[in-house]
Amino acid sequence: MREVTLFWKRARLVKSDVGIMCEVCAFAEFIGYIERRVNNVRIILRVVFNEGFGIDDLNNISYIQCEETMLKPQGDENEWILLVKLTHKLTNLNARTGRTHTIPGSRLDHEGLHYHIRGSPLSLKLVVGGAKMLFKPDRVSARGLSVKKVANSGILSPQQLRIAKAAFDRGWYSVPREITMSNLALELKIARSTLSEHLGRIETAIMHDIFGSFSTFILTEEQEALLNEQAFGDREESDEMQVELDRVFAIDLVEDTDTFIP
Repeated sequence: MREVTLFWKRARLVKSDVGIMCEVCAFAEFIGYIERRVNNVRIILRVVFNEGFGIDDLNNISYIQCEETMLKPQGDENEWILLVKLTHKLTNLNARTGRTHTIPGSRLDHEGLHYHIRGSPLSLKLVVGGAKMLFKPDRVSARGLSVKKVANSGILSPQQLRIAKAAFDRGWYSVPREITMSNLALELKIARSTLSEHLGRIETAIMHDIFGSFSTFILTEEQEALLNEQAFGDREESDEMQVELDRVFAIDLVEDTDTFIP
């Protein structure tokens, strides 16, 4: 399983079809799914409207329909909890793969749109490729996940965090270093070889988290054509469609020349 974060700056979103959403909402957060279909999804959305805007303005957006107000603002708060139906091309593509899902906490805020998704590597490549076709993200980052890591919601275990913090505090990562590995091992009361192994795994996990990205590829002509025809079209989901998507996206992706900025 992989986890991918796509990020678009708010200043750039105004040039896309999400621009109207930025005008209406100061903040919008995905809470969870109610239903997923190939041509629409129903979700629970936490929303803070910009001054002078409300549900009617949200309903005027072509790919959003508010079906129910689940909670109105209380007191001085300006937060709404809404059940909405989305028909945006990217959310539909995410639903059509059948093997990816949006993570609660994905949101539109003052910085921009943070779109977090999990799923199989192949299906994630499809969704990221579709996002690049629709409106290229400013940043795409990815990391592998295990059941244990998902449960802990972090890339390092509690023990690794303790060792990493101790190493940082005692100057292991200072330039020049302020402590030797032998002395650090003595302070932590572990063998030098064990400490070396821990530090190696910690650094590997952090590097994969920063640079394990899908941002350095572009679609082949065949992949782009298939996305337009099958993923963004009006065809119903089928086993044949999924087989064709898997076949085409199993092809090695062409390297892009864009520089990845973590």
